[in-house]
Amino acid sequence: MTQLSGRIPLLFGTLLLVLLVVFGYCKQSAWDGIMWWIGWGILIIYMLWLLLEANVAITEVSKGGSPQDKGSCEAYALSRAACILSALGFETWWQSPGLSIPIGVALFLGGIGLRLYAIKTLGHFYSHRVRIVDNHQIITHGPYRFVRHPAYTGMLLAHCGIVVLFFNPYCLVALLGLLLPAMIHRIKVEELYLYQLQGYTEYARQCCGLLPFIW
Repeated sequence: MTQLSGRIPLLFGTLLLVLLVVFGYCKQSAWDGIMWWIGWGILIIYMLWLLLEANVAITEVSKGGSPQDKGSCEAYALSRAACILSALGFETWWQSPGLSIPIGVALFLGGIGLRLYAIKTLGHFYSHRVRIVDNHQIITHGPYRFVRHPAYTGMLLAHCGIVVLFFNPYCLVALLGLLLPAMIHRIKVEELYLYQLQGYTEYARQCCGLLPFIW
């Protein structure tokens, strides 16, 4: 059971990759001109992003699941999938190219860039599961100077870009009603253990959790 639990992020990522291809293929009939190129460009980048992060999931298979997660990993993954798939599965409200394209692309690429930068900065302390490793340290440089969980900030921004690009009310509900709450819940679960680290309480007083000046 432990081994199976450890494989869940990898299995889920693989399933999402397949669904993105299927939904993208179905969606392309509604794309025309520049939106065809933008749509497939965004999908290809999203899939490459999934593959890049799959390396973390592969290295964690042998570690098994983590009871500290309390289901937050699965809820977070499902809400992420709901956001991107609802964006592709329902009709986009924008009928012609406009400001939604540069704004959406900027949010999407900027969010991915921030997330990957945060993961690289965290180094071997980063995990898809809630774990406290030996000699765990608090990272306060790089993007961690501005928020305590910049990898989640990047994830949120990237999916805000998806919603802007492929806007419909269903993906907006998935973003605000599923992904954001799941993200906040996961942060709170993680911090139950991070607050046990020396210095984290002081760091939390000085730095917002997800969005600068907001929370």
